Parts: sequence; structure tokens; C-alpha cells
Amino acid sequence: MSCCAIVVHTPASNCGIDCTKGHRHTPDYNVGHFLKQLQIQFFNVQKRQYPIVMFHEDLLMTQKRILRSKTLSAVMFFKLNLNPMALPMHLRPMFAAIVNATKAAHRNGDLFRTERVGATFRGFQQRMLSRFYTGEMLMEHKSLRGYKYILRFDATDVRITAPFSYDPFERAQMLKSIYSYHTTTVELATTVLNPILSGWLETMDFSGKLIHPFVNKESSSFVYNGRAYSRSVELFKLSSFKTPVYRSMFESTDRAGAFLLGETFDRSLTDGQFLGIAIPFAAFSSPQAVTELSDFPIQYPVDLDESYS
Repeated sequence: MSCCAIVVHTPASNCGIDCTKGHRHTPDYNVGHFLKQLQIQFFNVQKRQYPIVMFHEDLLMTQKRILRSKTLSAVMFFKLNLNPMALPMHLRPMFAAIVNATKAAHRNGDLFRTERVGATFRGFQQRMLSRFYTGEMLMEHKSLRGYKYILRFDATDVRITAPFSYDPFERAQMLKSIYSYHTTTVELATTVLNPILSGWLETMDFSGKLIHPFVNKESSSFVYNGRAYSRSVELFKLSSFKTPVYRSMFESTDRAGAFLLGETFDRSLTDGQFLGIAIPFAAFSSPQAVTELSDFPIQYPVDLDESYS
């Protein structure tokens, strides 16, 4: 079905010289095993082959061949630039603050390097990836043009535990879903989001049912509480994220620097947090179109050393 695609991200090739995990941190091991599970437990069972769009930072040709060998689906690779040179012009005035907020997560404070092993908070590339997931990927990336639905997996931290009992794309079309999620999780709340959210509440319609889990009532105001949609697996109807309303929400959040900065070094906005407060506005007229994938046969999160069945 050309209307639908699987989306995954292959992280940087390894953790660097301080990596202690060896081959289990290389993309041809972790993501390759995930693709093999996807072929066996989803595509073979449901008798469907969906194309796979794979975003990556530094895959070699040999690694691409290995990954393609794990599935019968077409795999299309698109390289991402998540280093400081990719920071857009409107965020350049914040660069010094961004460096100070993220450098401790990188070896020798070098933002061009991947996040170091054992970093207790997200570094520069992880923050840029959240910005990409909620912005360019959903609204305009060339790799996804022509698709109606995408199913995005966290391919490194998910294990598929059993055969798929249904095709999520078929169910999404049947339920007229615009967004489907597996679960929610609680992360560190970022107060930088509160004035942005306040402006949205004053000027745009929203679904009280959808926003309720993500905010607390303090005095006469709603305050974001840190709850987020899980990154494990998400299904998007792309047309619902190409609207002026969604674009204005993303752009106002991005201009405030919320994806790169927070009130403390460890509290920048994640993609799951942003979607938690954006979805109630994007789906205000049809809250029933936000559906759960809670019966998906996956385990999440897992350690990178967790075995594949």
C-alpha cells in the first residue's frame, strides 16, 4: 500500500571510544534485528510489505546493505544533520546558552560528537532529533511526501514480543485516527512551555478530554505537568500535521527555543511532551480520532543488551 510507510531512526554508529557494549551499539545489530522482527511478526503475519523510511546520521554503504537484507520491504535512507551547523538562523542567538546546557552530555564538550555513554540528560543531537520529529518530519520532509499514514518506531529500544494481531494502518483508516500512541509516560516538566501553552489556550480551540492528562490546574491557569506520549511507537495521519494550527504551534515553541533549552540543563522539551499538549489543539474537533495502540505486542523500553527473540 503506497499510502503508508514505516519510519525508524538509526542513531550514530557507536558511542565512541568509551563504549563498553561493543557491537550491540552499532546500527546493523540493533536496528537490523528490529527490522527482522518487523518482517517476521508484522509483514509476514499480516501479508503486507510496507516501505521503510530510515533516517540516519552516518551509515556506511556496508551497513545499509546489512539493514536492507533484514526485510523484504524497500528501505529508503535519508541522512540527517543534527550537529550545530544545522541550527536554524532564528536559534543562532541562543547558541551560547545551548552549548552551556548540553556540552556536559558530550565527550570533551564537543557537540559534533555523539552523546557520551552514561550521560544523565539529553545532549544536543537528541534535542535536535525531537525538534525534527515534531517539525520537519511531520510537516514537510521530502521522504514522506505521498504517504497518508506513517508508523514510527523507536527501533533501538523496542522489542516485538508476538505476532501482530491486526494491521495498524488498516485499523487507523477504519477508526479515522489522526494519531495513535502506545502509552504515556511522566518526564521532567519544563516550565518554559507554560507561557506558550497559555497563549494557545487563549486563542485556539482545544479538547479538554485530550489535554486533561497533560496539565494541572493551578489557581485559574493550566500548567504543564510533564506527562508525554511514549516514543515507542506512534501512528500519524500526516495531513493532520500540515495544518496552519499545528504549524503555528510548532513554530511558536521552536522560536522560544524550548526544544533546545529549559529552565535547567536537563529540562528541554521532548517530542512526546510537545505532542502531549499539541494534539488536544490539532484534534479538538474530533478527539475520538486520537486512539491507543496499547495492545501492540511490544516491550519498551529495553536495555540495548536485551536479547531478540
